[in-house]
Amino acid sequence: MLRRSTLRQLQIFAAVARHKSFTRAAEELFLTQSSVSTQLKHLKELVGYPLVEQIGKKISITPIGMRTLQLYTELDIKWRDYESDIAQLTNPERGEIYVSAVKSCQYFLPRIIGIFSQTYPNIRISLNVVNREDILKRISKNKDDFYILGSVPEELELKVVPLLENPMLVIAPADHHLAHENTLSVKILQNEKFIVREPGSGTRIETNEFFDRHGLSIDTQIELGSNEAIKQGVMGGLGISLISLYGVTLELRLGLLRPLNIEGFPLMRSWNIAYPSGKTITPTTDTFINFLKKEGRQIANDGLEKTFLNNTNGVIKQHVVA
Repeated sequence: MLRRSTLRQLQIFAAVARHKSFTRAAEELFLTQSSVSTQLKHLKELVGYPLVEQIGKKISITPIGMRTLQLYTELDIKWRDYESDIAQLTNPERGEIYVSAVKSCQYFLPRIIGIFSQTYPNIRISLNVVNREDILKRISKNKDDFYILGSVPEELELKVVPLLENPMLVIAPADHHLAHENTLSVKILQNEKFIVREPGSGTRIETNEFFDRHGLSIDTQIELGSNEAIKQGVMGGLGISLISLYGVTLELRLGLLRPLNIEGFPLMRSWNIAYPSGKTITPTTDTFINFLKKEGRQIANDGLEKTFLNNTNGVIKQHVVA
């Protein structure tokens, strides 16, 4: 049957049909004339009917041969499209990348993507910002090319690449009674109302782990579903909160919030690039990951120097900035 034939045999037949000559077909394909004749003989046996007829020196195409030639032409077009797609996928400076990141990354990742897109205009980044639980679900379903999150569950077989330090601060309203105090014991936080993220969020996990380590019980009656809501809640006097420095740089500069000078802070955590260990990383994705590792830290930290110099009461240490 024809389906058992090879693309090479069909290519040889197409060359003979185009040139109406075994000799010229052999020259085009860098084969001997006998090899061309042998392959057409095999193709005839597979089809069960001759594709060409040679009467004297004249070669003509049979009706079955014309239909086969039409089939090969269609296959050749599809194959060229396939090769073009492969070339796109293997071009490190062209293609599409799907990334999911935890919500706290929204304060620096879009800026990095913007600069990356200026450098690589033919690479499109699709960024999905979700909470930690959704990230873990997407990892389990292999939804994206890679993921950016804080702590990585040890039970998952993931390749992990450190990306960026994530300093965590205790923030309070600018007029809070502890806002201008020198170094305070962490135990004083037991007397304050705390605004926390929803259960399952990375920030909530970090908050719970910190106070568990210190054997402290805090008032966490207020839960809000985003860092933006938490900032508004703190400024509105609902309580204090633990939050990433990257999420409050503007508010710190404007004097709308103050970091409390609590011993052990800033609490240094990190964001990580992660993807399943067995996942194939395309050249395009590898280009973006390398950019994140080499340029991402500097881009993310751009402007933090001003935050250190203004309205921090000595809480944020200089070593946080690269």
